[in-house]
This record gives sequence, C-alpha cells and structure tokens, in this order.
Amino acid sequence: MRWLLTAALMCMASAMGCSSPPPRAMPVPNVRTEVKILQDAEGNEVFQLVGLHSGLIQRIRDRLDEDNNAGSEFLLVAMRGPKSATKRTQAEQADCSALPTPILGTYTILPDGIQFKPRYPVSRGAVVDVYGDPLGQITQKFPDWAAGRFTDMLVRSFVIPNKWELPTTRVTAVYPSADVLPENLLKFYIHFSAPMSRGMAYDCVKLFDAEGKEVEMPFLELPEELWDPSGQRLTLLLDPGRIKSELLPRREVGPALQKGGRYALVVVESWLDAEGKPLTVGFRKEFTVGPPDTVMPRVADWQMHVPPANSRKPLSIVFPEPLDHGLLERVLSVVRDGKTISGQVRISDHERRWHFIPDTPWTAGDYALVVETILEDLAGNNLKKPFEVDLLQHLDRANVPETESLPFRIPQLR
Repeated sequence: MRWLLTAALMCMASAMGCSSPPPRAMPVPNVRTEVKILQDAEGNEVFQLVGLHSGLIQRIRDRLDEDNNAGSEFLLVAMRGPKSATKRTQAEQADCSALPTPILGTYTILPDGIQFKPRYPVSRGAVVDVYGDPLGQITQKFPDWAAGRFTDMLVRSFVIPNKWELPTTRVTAVYPSADVLPENLLKFYIHFSAPMSRGMAYDCVKLFDAEGKEVEMPFLELPEELWDPSGQRLTLLLDPGRIKSELLPRREVGPALQKGGRYALVVVESWLDAEGKPLTVGFRKEFTVGPPDTVMPRVADWQMHVPPANSRKPLSIVFPEPLDHGLLERVLSVVRDGKTISGQVRISDHERRWHFIPDTPWTAGDYALVVETILEDLAGNNLKKPFEVDLLQHLDRANVPETESLPFRIPQLR
C-alpha cells in the first residue's frame, strides 16, 4: 500500500560527532513545496520533492536527460546509519560543511516534482537526511546552510521505521458547525481524534474563496498555538485586525470573510499527529458568510425547558443564535443551595441548544443556571460587551457582574 508517512518526521537520532546541529527545516518561499518519504509497491522507501510548477519540472527533466546523477542537485538523500551510528571521519569532523555522500539510486520525474529510489533498501532504524532545492543548487547552498546562514533549501531528517503503521488520527469536528457564519467571525475550533503535533497549524489549515483562491493571512498566527491540555482541540483565531473596523489592516486589506461569499476551511492531510503520522484524510468545511453580528447576547432572550422531577432528562436551553462551542462546554453550570450539580453537557442544533444531564435524578425544588459573562457568540460579543466597542462610547465595566443567574423550579410530581 502506498501512503505518505510525512514531510516533517524529524530526526530522533543524535548528531554523530559533529559540532554543527542536525539537519533542520529552513524557511522556503512556497509552503506547498515539500520533501516526502513514502513506501512503494515493493515495500521500500522512496523520497520525493513535490509541489513544483511545470517550468521547473521541464528544467529537471532536461537535466536528468543529460545526466541522471544531476538529480542530486534537486533532491539529495544521504544516510547517517542506524541510531547507534558509526563515527564520522576526521575529515568530516573537521569540515561539517562538506556535502554528505549521497545514497546511490535512480531519479524519475513526477507530475509535480522528482522522485528518488535508492538502489538498495534502506536499513531499518537508519537516519536519512533529505535535501531538496527546486532550483537545483544543493551543492552551492549546502555550505551556507551548514554554517547556519539563511537558504531556501528544504532539509528534513527521517528515521526509517522498523514497521510502517497506517495513520489513524482524523478531524472529528470543526466549530462553528453552522453553514452560515457572520462576516466578523472570531474563531474556529478544530477537534482531532488523537493528540496532534505542535507548530504546523498555520501551514496545514487553509481558507479558500469560491474561486478556489487561498485567502491571504486570514488567521492570527501566534508564536504559541492555542491547544487544549489534551492536544486534541486547536483554537484558531481569525485576525482581529481585519475584523475591527477602526484598525488599519481592516481598512487597507479588508476583512478575511466577505458578506455573501462562499468559503472553504481546509485541513490538509499531511498534518502530523503526536506520533509523527499524517491524518487519515484531509477535512473540508464549506460555509456562506452572512452579515456581521454586533449585538451582545442576552440571557433574557434564552428559552428554558425544565425536566420533570425523579428523572435524568436533560435541562435544555435554546439560544436565539449560535454561541461559542468551547465556552458553552465550561461556563454554564447548574446550582442548587449554593452547590454545583454534577452532570454532563451536550451541545446541539449548530450550537443553538445546550443540554445538561445530571448524574443523579432531579429532585423537586429551586435551582439556578449560572452563566459566566465571558460567554460569547460567534463574533466575540459576550454578555459584558460587544467585541467591537466604539471608542467614543462609555462602558461602565465595573458594574458588570462576573456571572448571571437564571432561576428555575422543578415542580413536585403529583
């Protein structure tokens, strides 16, 4: 079975006697150009440089027609040995910028790149360094790269696994789940079936318009990605500078989402989970953009459906608009006599309904639904203030409570 292991399995072996760091990923001009390792039909590893445009493919084809070994200027694969690797020679230790000795093999042209197949199967547990350069200048660029100077050469290291395991992690949900979202949408939540690796989110989540054109810089790219403790939920903020009308990015570039437009949020398959395996399949959420939402949600507008006593039927709250899924999971609680009732929360109807199922049956009496006022709608308006505050408007935030309470009674059965 042919399947992608990953483009970013980093080397798990230590550097072998050389003071310079092990190969590391360098910035590249086109994030779609990448180095990959995969397994061919015979069960052997092959390496690819993909994501190249047709002009470069023709250039590589012409070079390979002249000399198949010229492929190493575009894609060079070198093996450092097993994890208990042999020592480097004295010459290699003295000059860490020396170009590695490539593995022998053959190159073939792909529709969007070049592939290298080693002449002999690569040893299990071996550390393989892969260098890729769409311009065919690996020999010239390697000394600068080894010296730590910037180069647009791609560099990846792989440990050849003892056993190829199929990927199992997938996207389980994306919130908001509705098909129509406000123009001033503040965030997405992406849920996964298993913990994910860090540092790949802004390369692996894309936003496309109806014509298939990628929206430029729609997200707020934070140095630390916003993951929950389990590593299974990512919070992805849209750039507030393109949401708030008084800010310069909004005036110069415009909003990331345009009212009336259709968009697709795409999660690419090559995103690695915490075990270094890609997703089983990519994910795509299509949606339409409605008008901006500038109105604060109000507890007084909610509808409450009270369950009967002596049952574990849910207490249900219906909202007039979708609310923030992540906050709905944690900022509402049911209280009786000053004590929080334990139970489970369920959210449905595209985040318009909140259900609470108690761990033990309801008893007749007085209760309260306590809501933290940080609860937001999809545009970031919370129970305290709207997301986009008029700078000339005075808000007396000191008088805004941290919680609001919605009392209810469960009647005695007759």
